[in-house]
Amino acid sequence: MGEPEARHSWVDVDGAAGVRAATEHLIARGHQRIWWLGWSPSNRVDADRRSGWEQAMRAAGLPTDGLVASSMDTVEAATEAAGAFLDAAGDRPDAVVCATDTLGIGVLHALVARGLRAGTDVGVVGFDDSTAAQIVPPGLTSVRAPLEEVATEVITALQRLLGPDDAEPTGVLLTPRLVVRGSTDPSDGPFL
Repeated sequence: MGEPEARHSWVDVDGAAGVRAATEHLIARGHQRIWWLGWSPSNRVDADRRSGWEQAMRAAGLPTDGLVASSMDTVEAATEAAGAFLDAAGDRPDAVVCATDTLGIGVLHALVARGLRAGTDVGVVGFDDSTAAQIVPPGLTSVRAPLEEVATEVITALQRLLGPDDAEPTGVLLTPRLVVRGSTDPSDGPFL
């Protein structure tokens, strides 16, 4: 996301790039009806991450109409939202990209309740690479922010700001990476 017009130093993680990589991963695995589950279009972080999904879908010539839903960022709310989406008339999505791991775990619960398997029937990707994503069966594929790099860049910016010279503001946008687990490919997950 970043703040290119900012008059102060900043450090951010490129959520759009992370979600774009996640969506491209699903497309490369043959998924075409890829659903986005976020919080709210008015949330800046959600809008940034969702833009990555939209970019990847558009680049692949895949539709996005009717494939967007919002939920509160709790497992219970995401389970409800995913259940409603999966139960709706029409073609079921074959994959979902979520704005957070919490939403992704809710989707996993909704799949289990319907006798569907993540990674086999429906691919699921979260964002944040939380500890829960690493241990929940079948292992949630997730976008990992480079938190150590973020911390280093923040300290560097603070040192420059507090230093003896008037430092020009800097902006640093870091790229996250995709960690593939069983929720998008059962052969990649620890829970087979």
